[in-house]
Amino acid sequence: MGLGIRTAGHALRNFDDAYAQRVRNIIHPNPDDGNTMRGLAAIYGGGSPVNKPVMEFSDTDSLVTKILGTGAAYGAPAMGAAVRYGLPATGLTAAGLGLAELIQLYQAQLEQQAQQEQLLGNGVI
Repeated sequence: MGLGIRTAGHALRNFDDAYAQRVRNIIHPNPDDGNTMRGLAAIYGGGSPVNKPVMEFSDTDSLVTKILGTGAAYGAPAMGAAVRYGLPATGLTAAGLGLAELIQLYQAQLEQQAQQEQLLGNGVI
């Protein structure tokens, strides 16, 4: 049971990472162009994976920097998830097309994993 939950968790994490990367590529296809506004739009507009903070801090950073940075680091993925999943679910963005494509892509993979787990559970494999 634990293996199935862990496998599903990894599949969801991989799905979210791929979806966030796709949104980032659409919003900011050339991250080296120096366009800060487009980069921020990519981060806060759905391009931050849920499981990865955007910023990391060193021991030399001030307390205020760490507090504000932590809010930004964890706020960006939360906002990105709302944009990626909330808006497409209501049909408000074209990102819903990307979500539909990724769902189809991962559906076959998840079905195959489920079949393998069922075979393992039945002692076939």
